[in-house]
Amino acid sequence: MSRSFIVPLLGCFLLPTLFASRYFSNEEALNKLFPHCDATKTLLLYDDYAKLPLELADQIKNEPRLKGKRFAGEFALYGVRDSADQLLGWAVLTEEMGMHQPITLMVAILPNGEVKDVLLLVYRESRGLGVKHPKFRGQFKAKTGQDPLAVGNDITYVSGSTISSRSMARGVQKALFLVEHSTLAKN
Repeated sequence: MSRSFIVPLLGCFLLPTLFASRYFSNEEALNKLFPHCDATKTLLLYDDYAKLPLELADQIKNEPRLKGKRFAGEFALYGVRDSADQLLGWAVLTEEMGMHQPITLMVAILPNGEVKDVLLLVYRESRGLGVKHPKFRGQFKAKTGQDPLAVGNDITYVSGSTISSRSMARGVQKALFLVEHSTLAKN
C-alpha cells in the first residue's frame, strides 16, 4: 500500500479528534446549570437509550417531531435536587450530529417544563462553534415542548454554524420530549 493512500486515510480518522474540545464534564455542567444542586440527592434516572421503558421508546418512534433525531451516543437523564430534597429540575445529556461529528450538550429543564439553559459540553467539528455563544444558547430559555424549536422559525441560526444550530435545536427538542414523557421524571 502506498504512502499517498495511507496518509489521507489516517487523516480521515484522526482529523475529527484534533478538533474535539471538551468544555465541561458532566458534573461541572450539572453544577453550572443548577448551582444549588446536591450531588448526593441528584439521581441518575437513565444512562442509556436502550434502558428507556418500552412505552417511552414506542412514543419516541411514533413522535413525528423526533424523526431524524439521534438516539445513540452519550445520554443521561438526571433528576436534580437540592440539599432539602426539593426538585430543582432535570438535566439531559444528549448528542446530535453536526456536519460530520456528534455535538454533546446538556439541557437544564425546570419543574414547569421550561428550558433553564443549555450548555455545550463537547464540540468535535472544525467549524460552527458559534453555537457556544451565550446569545445563541439564550434563545432556548423558557422554551417548552410546545414550541417549534426550529431554526428559521423561533430559533435564529448563527452565521457559519447553520448545521450546528439545527443540531442544538434538535437536541433541546429531544430533551424536552424525554422529560415530558418519562414517568420517572414526573416523580
